Amino acid sequence: MLDVLDIKKLLGRYSKVKKYFLNCSLKFYFKIERWITFVKKYFKKTFKMELCFYIMLSTDENAGSVIFRSDIMSKLSHQDVLSQIQYGLISSCQPVDDGPMDKPEIVSAMAQASVVGGASGLRIEGVDNLKATRPFVNIPIIGIVKRDLPDSPVRITPFLQDIEDLANAGADIIAVDGTNRPRPVDIASAVKKIHEMGCLAMADCSNLEEGLYCKELGFDIIGSTMSGYTGGEVPEEPDYQLVRDLKSAGCFVMAEGRYNTPELTKVAIEIGADCVTVGSALTRLEHIVSWFATAIKSARK
Repeated sequence: MLDVLDIKKLLGRYSKVKKYFLNCSLKFYFKIERWITFVKKYFKKTFKMELCFYIMLSTDENAGSVIFRSDIMSKLSHQDVLSQIQYGLISSCQPVDDGPMDKPEIVSAMAQASVVGGASGLRIEGVDNLKATRPFVNIPIIGIVKRDLPDSPVRITPFLQDIEDLANAGADIIAVDGTNRPRPVDIASAVKKIHEMGCLAMADCSNLEEGLYCKELGFDIIGSTMSGYTGGEVPEEPDYQLVRDLKSAGCFVMAEGRYNTPELTKVAIEIGADCVTVGSALTRLEHIVSWFATAIKSARK
């Protein structure tokens, strides 16, 4: 068992401290003003180790005493992260905003269930959701923050502070809007900040020109995420041609956007995508139920 002084000494040997949720014997998770932290340190050039400290609150006769324990988790190098998600499914665990499932503990449960189902990676929106998920999964996480800004159509991770917060919450990859639209922070500054925080950078693009520009800036992953979502009517089918073109240009390609059946995801890999993100069809129960309900009602017309 470690006492407080031991932990302070140990923390003093590391340079980067992160805040985390707490694991307690009461089977639920607390936030407290002073977080017990876990830290990162690079070993050699290819490995990072995370030392995670959790508080476990005792319910026995020593109730109220604090027991410290540590778990060491290896974190993959950037190349290993890409290798782990390649040819795999990224489960986007994003409930409908302000819906009944829009709670950190539910997002974490979705993520854990996705891992059981075979997901190679996760896409998590929101710092609190990421903090609630990170301790329980050992696959790469793409972190994003969505904001509705009064002076910009850009919603996905628009600020440098968002990038810092996501990195500190445990994201392996941070995605930002890569479209050519007015934004509070230029894309070049965003990718620089992501790499400074030790994460891989992903650009959510809407067309080939944007994808090539982001690749030139140094983004590690180019997604077709925004295709069909920057104005006009949203298509029903995924943008297969954009996936093909990005792959032909030498990008590491994330197929994303309207991949809502297993057959569509299979096609994405066949035409060159390195991995595929699926969201609504997996984790937005309101949408999935409505698809079935609408189909059944239409049968009676």
